[in-house]
Amino acid sequence: MSEMSGSRATSRVNALVAVIGLAICLLLIGLHVLAVREGPHWTSPLLLGDHLFDLLFALVVFLYAMALGRRLCKPWRALAGDPFSDQLAVLGMGLGLLSLLILGFGFLHLYYPATFLAIGVLGTWWLRADLAAILSGCADATVHWMRGGLPIASTRARRLTVVVLGIAFALLWLDSTLPAGSGVVMEWDAATYHLPEGQLFIQAHHVIPLPDLPFANAPSGVEMFYLVGLLGHADGLGKTLNLLFTILLCAATFALARRHGHPGAGWLAVILLANVNWVLTEVPATINDFAGAALLVLGVNDVLVWLEQWTEGTSSGRRGIHLLLRAGCLFGFSASFKLSNLPIAPAAVIALGLCVLVMGRRSIWERLIAAVTGGVLMGTATLLALSPWIIKSYVYFGHPFYPLSVAPIGPGGTMGGTPTATDQIWSAISNLTQVFSGAFGALGALLLLAPLLLRTAGARGAQVMLLIGGAFWIRYVPLFAEPRYYIPLIALGAAIAAAVISRIIDYLPFRSEWAELPFVAYLLLHSLLILSLSAQQAIDSRAGQVAIGQISPATFLGTHIEPYVAEDWINTHTPMSAVIAVVNSAQGYYLDRTYLSNWYNERLTRLNEGGRIEADEFASWCRSGARYLLLSRGADTNGSFNEPQRFDLHWLHLPGLHATLRFTANNVDVYTVTPCFSAKRSATP
Repeated sequence: MSEMSGSRATSRVNALVAVIGLAICLLLIGLHVLAVREGPHWTSPLLLGDHLFDLLFALVVFLYAMALGRRLCKPWRALAGDPFSDQLAVLGMGLGLLSLLILGFGFLHLYYPATFLAIGVLGTWWLRADLAAILSGCADATVHWMRGGLPIASTRARRLTVVVLGIAFALLWLDSTLPAGSGVVMEWDAATYHLPEGQLFIQAHHVIPLPDLPFANAPSGVEMFYLVGLLGHADGLGKTLNLLFTILLCAATFALARRHGHPGAGWLAVILLANVNWVLTEVPATINDFAGAALLVLGVNDVLVWLEQWTEGTSSGRRGIHLLLRAGCLFGFSASFKLSNLPIAPAAVIALGLCVLVMGRRSIWERLIAAVTGGVLMGTATLLALSPWIIKSYVYFGHPFYPLSVAPIGPGGTMGGTPTATDQIWSAISNLTQVFSGAFGALGALLLLAPLLLRTAGARGAQVMLLIGGAFWIRYVPLFAEPRYYIPLIALGAAIAAAVISRIIDYLPFRSEWAELPFVAYLLLHSLLILSLSAQQAIDSRAGQVAIGQISPATFLGTHIEPYVAEDWINTHTPMSAVIAVVNSAQGYYLDRTYLSNWYNERLTRLNEGGRIEADEFASWCRSGARYLLLSRGADTNGSFNEPQRFDLHWLHLPGLHATLRFTANNVDVYTVTPCFSAKRSATP
């Protein structure tokens, strides 16, 4: 009788949680619709609800991805022997499959809003059982957590550290509520190619080549989600998704460290990873790095699980095959999210082969067959998951890969086609060492102890994977000023370092809580630094005022993005069919009109050439129907990669161009032009 009454009480609590959740969802949807109707100039405390809608939207993306993964990957749902790892892997598979599904509809010339609305309705019906199971599990976990059944860490010191980091990440979410294209420096990428490509795809109702936005010619898996967000008038979805992918990366690192390093290393690994200083400037941005890294770490975890099971002889043939296939698919989807993660595929194949050949106790022929078979299975699955994106790039853009994503480091330390010289390799190794020392501080030196203290098959495999992966990254992945391209290696390094710490604690002659106190105290002090930095970042950007509606998005953009006011004027005072020529200004996302961009000042260079080149440029304006010109007279100070070019305006006064000034603001002018007449006259000798 008591069990029955307890079950009824649990059901009532779950029903109450469901009703409250539904009410919150409807409220946030209503506030988002209100914000869209009022427009970007609206100031109201209700704007906080619109920002929370972005968080709701991102959670819904994860929810449907999880349901899709459960439905399509049934044979792969229980392979690792760890429910947490398996659930994360299924979520990763679902995210990759969902992005691939959106890309598939991008190949078709369909009316996007109606198409995606129909897909949402039919998909909800098809996935109703999986969605119900996931929501029920979330409700049970929430009730269990409220009753104290899910401690966030095993000791008080760890709990305090995690709480401090949780507050820091909450402030980073606050910073992510800034309008897309503003905030941290890297958000400049969002307004130049991450979001414009989705905006232009929606206008055309299919994926199209974008000759004026070269970097947008290879939309990734994550950017498919941005496209759905833009359809829902939620361009802040990109920033919010990046925050959730960062949390997913922490969860994947937790699972890997706990399973293959040490049972108590999971939370230490998360604390190490979250204590990386430069993460603060990357989490509130619309980028793909954390998404690709999360799937990559999940794939590595599966490879190590297979390695452990193979060395122990506990993996059946079919189960082992499924594990390797799942790992390969996760690698492929990781590369589709961030193509510079592609080197993990050969790195994983080589690492797996070496570990099998060295660690296995079977005959040399059995080990050789296992190494070759494992490599072929993983490599094939990786190519299958990545092939639609390769075909897309080749068919639409004439190149199978994003040209600048994976290339040898050139003579200047940047991307190029020439082989890397020996001194440059040592320079890259030095940079990578600095990345790890900067990521973990003094604890980075603990990685050197890993070969002595971590001797299980999974831990050995993780170390080999880190070494070989680092070699491939040094060779093929450029190290920019920010080391975000190396996030997967840093996550793997955090898991190994945390396992080393846990192993050292085991050897100390004290109770575990006292023995780990110096390490956790160090991390706690560093976490307080992270908290203060994230708070200062939110204060400096005035994120709190924007989030609660004291500053309208338009006002904020008008004071932080130089071309915004002029582009807003164009949106208001030109017909929807207008085509804009954009010169010396890269922030074109805010235009609701079709535009010709001048990415990396290519158009400006052609205009300054004079003669036939200049005439051809005007002729391209004519062919494209451009009758308006947006011109930035000063430096593009919104975070461009290169120095602004010096230029004069002689071409603006050419006879026949008929440039008439219509509006000016923030050193940015709007003209009406007649480029067809100018092109004809310039071409005349």
